[in-house]
Amino acid sequence: MKILAIRGKNLASLAAEFVVDFEREPLASAGLYAITGTTGSGKSTLLDALCLALYERTPRLAKATAKGESIPDVGEHDVSPSDPRTLLRRGASEGFAEVDFVGNDGVAYRARWSARRARAKSDGKLQASEITLQRIVDGQRLGDHTKTETLRLIEACIGLSFEQFTRAVLLAQNDFATFLKAPDDERAELLQTLTGTETFSAISRQAYARMKTENEVLAQLHSRLKDQLPMEAEARAEKDATLQTQGVAATLLASQKADVEGHQRWFQQQAQHQHALQQASTEHAAAITELQAAAPRHAHLAQLEQVQSARPLWAELQRLTLSAAAATQAQADAAALQAQAQESSLNCQSAFDAAREEARQADAAKAEQQPAIDQARALDASILAVTPQVQAALLAQTEAQAHRDAEAQRQAALAEQSTQTQADLQSTVGWLESHAPLRALQEGWPRWETLFANAQTVLVGQGASQAEARALEFQAAAAQQQLETAHTTLQQATAFANTAEQHLAIQIQACAAGDADALAQDKQSLEEQRDHLQAAALLWQKRSDVRAQRLRLQEQQKAHTNTLADSERTLQECAHSQPLLASAQHSAEQALQLSQLAASKGAETLRTQLQPEQPCPVCGALDHPYTDHNPALNAVLHGLQDHVAQARLALTAVQQQHAVATANQSSATQALVQCARELEQLAAQHAALVQEWTALALQSEVDAIPVNARNAWLQERQDLARKALADLSAQEAAHRRNLQHKDAAQRALNTANTALAQARDAVTRLSSSASQTTQAQDSTQHKLAELAQQLDSTLTQLDAAFADTSWRERWSAAPEAFVAQCQANAQAWAQQQQGQTLLTQRMAELQIQTQAAASACDQATQQLQMQMDRCQTVQTTLQGYQTERASLLQGRAVSVVEASLSSSINQAKSQLNESQTALQTVQAGVTRLNESLRLATLQLAQEHSAHAAAERKLGEWLRDFNNRTQAEPDSPQQGHTLGTDALQTLLAAEPAWITQERQALQALQSAVTKAHAVLETRRQSLAAHEATRATQDSEQALQEQLHQLNTNITTLAETLSALKLDLARDDERLAASGALRGQIALQTAAAKVWSQLGELIGSADGKKFRNFAQQLTLDILLGYGNSHLQALSTRYQLKRIEGSLGLLVVDRDMGDEVRSVHSLSGGESFLVSLAMALGLASLSSHRVRVESLFIDEGFGSLDADSLRIAMDALDNLQSLGRKVGVISHVQEMTERIGTRVQVQRQAGGLSRVVVG
Repeated sequence: MKILAIRGKNLASLAAEFVVDFEREPLASAGLYAITGTTGSGKSTLLDALCLALYERTPRLAKATAKGESIPDVGEHDVSPSDPRTLLRRGASEGFAEVDFVGNDGVAYRARWSARRARAKSDGKLQASEITLQRIVDGQRLGDHTKTETLRLIEACIGLSFEQFTRAVLLAQNDFATFLKAPDDERAELLQTLTGTETFSAISRQAYARMKTENEVLAQLHSRLKDQLPMEAEARAEKDATLQTQGVAATLLASQKADVEGHQRWFQQQAQHQHALQQASTEHAAAITELQAAAPRHAHLAQLEQVQSARPLWAELQRLTLSAAAATQAQADAAALQAQAQESSLNCQSAFDAAREEARQADAAKAEQQPAIDQARALDASILAVTPQVQAALLAQTEAQAHRDAEAQRQAALAEQSTQTQADLQSTVGWLESHAPLRALQEGWPRWETLFANAQTVLVGQGASQAEARALEFQAAAAQQQLETAHTTLQQATAFANTAEQHLAIQIQACAAGDADALAQDKQSLEEQRDHLQAAALLWQKRSDVRAQRLRLQEQQKAHTNTLADSERTLQECAHSQPLLASAQHSAEQALQLSQLAASKGAETLRTQLQPEQPCPVCGALDHPYTDHNPALNAVLHGLQDHVAQARLALTAVQQQHAVATANQSSATQALVQCARELEQLAAQHAALVQEWTALALQSEVDAIPVNARNAWLQERQDLARKALADLSAQEAAHRRNLQHKDAAQRALNTANTALAQARDAVTRLSSSASQTTQAQDSTQHKLAELAQQLDSTLTQLDAAFADTSWRERWSAAPEAFVAQCQANAQAWAQQQQGQTLLTQRMAELQIQTQAAASACDQATQQLQMQMDRCQTVQTTLQGYQTERASLLQGRAVSVVEASLSSSINQAKSQLNESQTALQTVQAGVTRLNESLRLATLQLAQEHSAHAAAERKLGEWLRDFNNRTQAEPDSPQQGHTLGTDALQTLLAAEPAWITQERQALQALQSAVTKAHAVLETRRQSLAAHEATRATQDSEQALQEQLHQLNTNITTLAETLSALKLDLARDDERLAASGALRGQIALQTAAAKVWSQLGELIGSADGKKFRNFAQQLTLDILLGYGNSHLQALSTRYQLKRIEGSLGLLVVDRDMGDEVRSVHSLSGGESFLVSLAMALGLASLSSHRVRVESLFIDEGFGSLDADSLRIAMDALDNLQSLGRKVGVISHVQEMTERIGTRVQVQRQAGGLSRVVVG
């Protein structure tokens, strides 16, 4: 990862936009550069901009975590102290921070953070900040435009989190000097913060808590086991025997009850058969009576079917009667329309003559007005051309007037500014003369400010060292007391370990008394016996299931046989009725075809020739309502069509009934085949089960038991096997408890040995800590002497900035206030001096501007007079044109006059065209109506002729019908003649009614047949049932037997329930205690694992595992640090004190002498601390190559020799391939670094960034 550029604007004191580009000279070729500036100038703001653009966080604001505090903002608003928007400069409406960098993937990116206020106003409320990321090479924006996603992408591109970035790129040197010389506990906290080892503390606490929880659960299980004891073995065996005896008795009673209930069901079924026979006999008699009563209906239906052939002739006659009446009405309507058309023709001719005269008069009026119109049009063009000239002249005159006034105002304003500037200049010169002593302070302020900062740092260091000396004195006393306590603990741990070893020997002897192998062999034998019994019980149950399935399939086979017989009867009925229905459908279709042929003659032929929107050749009308619809004819056709449809529906219903019966027959046949197949399979299964039964180990023993008692015998043998297994399990549990006691004793011994080792380690550690505390006290006293010498040297250099040494007292009383006042005085002198220069320049500029303004004002006056003369000339010309135009056309516009004349002409022509069109339309209508009248007369004659022919055909049919019926000896019409009125009465019955009546009479005949078949079937069923009677007892005697059996079964069931309840409760206690013992065994194993883990890494405060992990982490860190220290200085090497986080330094120039880190001088401490800082950077960025470093170090606290060593170290550091930026305000240091990024303070709390 490499930083390419940093940009920003309106961030704290950096108001103007700034750019620090590391890819341009002089920074591009500089491996080491300095970021310099006075205290408070904004050096750290550059690093804030770097962090804001990449993470929207800064190291300084990350420490502002006070709860409930806020910083007032504009108006009533406030912000949190840790809010990064607080870096936006006061009074600024917006600001940004931008960083160009090369990511971990080698691609260049640009990250930008921006903040703004509402409405772009300085008093607006702070708005939410924004973060963007784009690829520099193509400008493509990355992310989904949400801040969270963009920050995640930036972190992924860099390869470092914020914490890793502040360790690997921003090195806080003072923090590592604190880390280097801190006590173990403080170093542990710092190491956890810097390297993120807090996870190990959490793991240690969780391991301790889990160990405690598992042990508590184990104790609870042992407590529960005391309340779950089963009954004695003798009592349990007695109850099992009683239960078996009572069970056999219950089975016998149930079998007797089933027999009695079977006999009772025979009597119930006999009553049902008798009732069904009586009901079938009644229904058969009722069906015969209803059929005999319908004889007149049969005769009437036969007469109706004989006359159905005359229905088309009668329908045709009715249609022709209606058609003749319609033709007569059409002829009368055509005559009336012809008279109306003649009258309309005369009226249209008169209107046409009047319109032609009006059009001629309009053309004459337009010719008379044409000369005046042409003259008015020419004047309008002249006025239109002059009007823009007048408007332009007026506008130029107005602009010249405004320009002359503006120049006059500008001249007056410049004169007033000159007077004010002269007064300000005199005031500034007077102030500088009265404060001349401040000149020296201002000119040397950067040096004085650095010395003040160094002195204040030394003063703070003195206070800290004094506090550290007092703390070390208290720590030494506490360490001595802890050492005495550790010796006492060591003695107690030794005694506890001896006691635990004796207890373990006792438990080993107790475990040796049990024979685990014999118990295992007995248990295996019982388990094999139990398995044989379970296999026999399971196989016997399968054989019982096969027998039950065979009975079920036999019942299904009988049901499917009955369904097959019913289907065959239905098929026979359908075969009888289907030909009759097909014949009826054929007759109906023939009648419909004859009617359709008759309807195709006469007027239907003319109707088919009509075309849409074409005149009728008969009446001339364009609308043809009867082209597709003739009410009378359609009524007859619809009746015949309904008759055909009903006949088809009846035939379809019988066909569907036939299809359903066929499907049922097929389904029943397939089901019978399937039942036979399944019965064969069950027979094969039964044979296989018999073969398996023969192969059982207990086959001969079980076959000796009666079939009805085999289930009870198998259950009893299984219960005995389970009881014996339970006894063996109890013996095994006792042996396992002895083993657990042995393990507990072993764990107690291990715990005691661990406590003993810990006590010994504590004594060793506390002894080492006491020695380290003594060394730290000596180092602190030496440091206090060095700080006093540094303070006196710094104050002596500062005496040159003041006239006497009295300033030292004021500075000692309030250092920060004194320095701030001196800084304010220096800034005030610089501002006044800069103001004098600016005011002198301003006076010269105002004199030149005043002379130019006077010349511009004279030119503007001359231009105004010229524009006024031109405007007067153009206005006179325009007025002449307007007077002449007003005298023409009464002042009206040419377009209005022309539009009026054209409107009159167009209106007259339009009326003439409409009159001519109306006349032509009426004349054509008269011609068409004459032709329609002729066609209507011809149509009427044709209708009368067709009606006479239809009457003849109907008369011929009646004559033939009467002759035929009189010749038939059995005809119902014998001796009667059918007339027209009688025929009309018979044909009034609709075909649908006739079909319905025919079906109803057929249904009566079918009902008689079906009732007779049902009656015979039920007589046979009753006879078959009476032949199956199995006992001679009466129904009353069977009822008394059943009552006695129910009483005995109820009494026996209560006894069995009580026995089963007692045994079930005992089983529950056995199962519960067995499960509980299993839980105890599992929980003991789990508790053992967590106890061992807790002893290794667990602790209530989390320190045990954390310290172990931190020691490993510190070793890795020291490896990186010593590698960097070797490159910086070959003299020193760091090492960790064994068993703690303490640090020692190895001096190789002194024969690898090991001494305290507190014995290092200032320069030596800097080298070692810098190596540690670089080591942490390597630790944090071992996956990412970091090519940019920023070292923020307080170099001002170093003396000349230490500063020289530090500079040599930095020169060596840049040779490692990293671009290093050092933030410092020490003048001697920055003078040695050729390339600088200077943050220069200006007036008004502003600063600017200069790269040089």
